[in-house]
Amino acid sequence: MTRNDDDQVRKEAARWFTRRLDPAVRESERQSFEQWREEDPRRAEAYEGTERLWVKLEILKQSERVRRAVADSSAQAGMLRPAHHPAVWRPIFFGLAASLVVVVALTLVYLNRDRKPTVQTFATAVGEQRTQGLADGSTLKLNTNTFVDVHMSRHRREITLRSGEVVFDVAKDATRPFVVSAGDGTVTAVGTQFEVRNDAGAVAVTLIEGRVQVARASRGEVEPLKPGQQARYSENGTGIVTRNVDVEALTSWMSGRLEFQGTPLEEAVAEANRYSARKLRIGDPTIRKVAVSGTFRTDDVDSMAAAFEAAFDLRIETSAKEVVIYGR
Repeated sequence: MTRNDDDQVRKEAARWFTRRLDPAVRESERQSFEQWREEDPRRAEAYEGTERLWVKLEILKQSERVRRAVADSSAQAGMLRPAHHPAVWRPIFFGLAASLVVVVALTLVYLNRDRKPTVQTFATAVGEQRTQGLADGSTLKLNTNTFVDVHMSRHRREITLRSGEVVFDVAKDATRPFVVSAGDGTVTAVGTQFEVRNDAGAVAVTLIEGRVQVARASRGEVEPLKPGQQARYSENGTGIVTRNVDVEALTSWMSGRLEFQGTPLEEAVAEANRYSARKLRIGDPTIRKVAVSGTFRTDDVDSMAAAFEAAFDLRIETSAKEVVIYGR
């Protein structure tokens, strides 16, 4: 792919981003956007980059250079706006919005031209857990089958959770926000403890202590969380949904345990299978909703299945590759 191709993809991404900001965008346009993005992974990457730039405005607006650029753009908009022709004004407005994205991108390059951020990738295998300290004093606790990228700079701490689950214990630094990207949203904190889980773009953010803000720039959504609250979202979902949760049960994996409290059997099985190459399988669809409770080790699916059999009137059959659960 040539440099000109790269530039063209970025321009297309900026145009799509600004068009989707318009409340009047049509469903046919949304479908065209999805088709455009899915045709080439480079397009999806460019669009995500544009979203990240938009989020960075909250920080960049503190820069005098950016304030002057935005003020100049606003002044031009005032001169260009037709007084009685909103239909004419709309494309001008969104053209300026696209230009603003370019201004932000160029400003980032200018402000960070001498900066060489440290980029690290941490990962765990199936069944593995890992505690990773960062240079700023923060700690990441990675759960099973997790992939995370860490980008550290003088002004910002950026984490990308590509998949899996991490508890973040964030060192306080008011001058450097701690931003976790997962799916099509971000979680921003200064000093706090929270958990983020990313299952193929379905994201759950659980606040353990402190404060965080969950945002989805593409939808204009911002949701602050209180300790004990969880926010869920996915790219195909309707929006950020919050609920109160049992934080201790959700984070029991950090001590090698899984806690179920009236959990449907199919959910308990799916959770247990995250930690083991030897899988549990439900062989009888009529028992999928059987409620199970108890505390189990993450590394022992056989003991878990045996407990299910004894306590919940189920039957198991074992083989070298799997444990199958049936009703009586």
